[in-house]
Amino acid sequence: VPDEKMTASSQYDEYHGPKRGRIDTVAEGTNQGEYRGAWCPWGSSPGQWIQVEFNSLMTVQAIRTRGRYEYASWVESYVVNFSEDGIHWEPYQEPYGT
Repeated sequence: VPDEKMTASSQYDEYHGPKRGRIDTVAEGTNQGEYRGAWCPWGSSPGQWIQVEFNSLMTVQAIRTRGRYEYASWVESYVVNFSEDGIHWEPYQEPYGT
């Protein structure tokens, strides 16, 4: 997925944008000597989101998350929504209500 197809509600700074939300992101050094390797929203308020736009309909079989590189920061829960047009969104539900 190209970087420009990944968007988010916010980002902590230029080093924590949505493209850094890939599971295989490697921490990169900054000119201040810090290492950053995650998408981090601005603040920890509910309602933050990250979005991936595919070029065609896709079946997503799994979603993986991991904590932020070298920090005690991770997602504890999330919901998955999907859209065919990027405007009208539906919550994903497991088959048979589980």
